[in-house]
Amino acid sequence: MLIEKGEKLLIAHRRLYEKDAERFFIGDVGAYENGVVRVNGYTWIHDVPHGKLVRKDDKRCKLISLSSDGFISYVLPAHLDIETLRIEQHKQHLLLMDGNNFTMDISDRLPPE
Repeated sequence: MLIEKGEKLLIAHRRLYEKDAERFFIGDVGAYENGVVRVNGYTWIHDVPHGKLVRKDDKRCKLISLSSDGFISYVLPAHLDIETLRIEQHKQHLLLMDGNNFTMDISDRLPPE
């Protein structure tokens, strides 16, 4: 099977316009069938007044069609704990970090030269 129960996914909402804010969902796969995945985890949204991405406190269960062009999906390493993941901005990059050795650049555009 393409996606297994218990795998960890990062779902990025595809930005349609230049000024669209970044939105992410990070969670554990509960089930997968016919291109639709059930993911239990957290939504990350842009906190405009503070200029950073923050995790919403409440855990959610989402059904996401992986064939939709509105999402970009990434399989994360199995050892990561979604409870401790954080997203930080460093210069022009958004980094997904676990506080240990894992770092993933999740920026959707290149910094200006």
